[in-house]
Amino acid sequence: MPSQDFEQFYESCFGNSFGIVRDGVNEKAILNLQGDERKEAEKLLLQSLGTDKDAYSRPVIALGLLRSKEAVEPLKERLATASGIDRIQTALALFRIEKYPAAEKIVIDCLKENNSDKMTRWSAVEVLPQFGKTSQVVQALLEVMAEDNEIGHSATSSLRTMFIDDEPVRNLLGQILLNLHDIHSPDFVSRTKFVKQATELIGTRVEG
Repeated sequence: MPSQDFEQFYESCFGNSFGIVRDGVNEKAILNLQGDERKEAEKLLLQSLGTDKDAYSRPVIALGLLRSKEAVEPLKERLATASGIDRIQTALALFRIEKYPAAEKIVIDCLKENNSDKMTRWSAVEVLPQFGKTSQVVQALLEVMAEDNEIGHSATSSLRTMFIDDEPVRNLLGQILLNLHDIHSPDFVSRTKFVKQATELIGTRVEG
């Protein structure tokens, strides 16, 4: 009888209900798989690539979490034609499996491309912290943070996660996330000013 982790893995990767698709892959269940169940999960995921079970990049994400060496070549082939969120998740999976050198640039390019839609840009902002505090990742997120919109908010949140152990940076980014728009308040500080301060402070933390 399959374990609860295996059942949760399968449902999160191949289930079709709105709630399951919305919640995405069950990372905890996937990482808890052991022995024969882990091998079976990898087999099912590899078989699903390019089929009608390959929906919302879920098999790609799961293969990355499993660090599947068998997935490297199929994922590189997929990357050649993938676009949008699927391209981002394929690059991330390859990075997780073998520290794929081009992955970081691929995700940054998806963020910056003029024809990228909102969800693609949001996905890129969410994924970039996975590559660590490299100068390229930090610079890309700082540029997006300057946008006073939902994507800019997400970029600020990603930067705060990356610098969570740096109290001055963490607090300043928190001010941006909580920034009030009451311009008549005596304590009002514009978002633009906070962003400028944060950009300068973070610049002292990251080597060019």
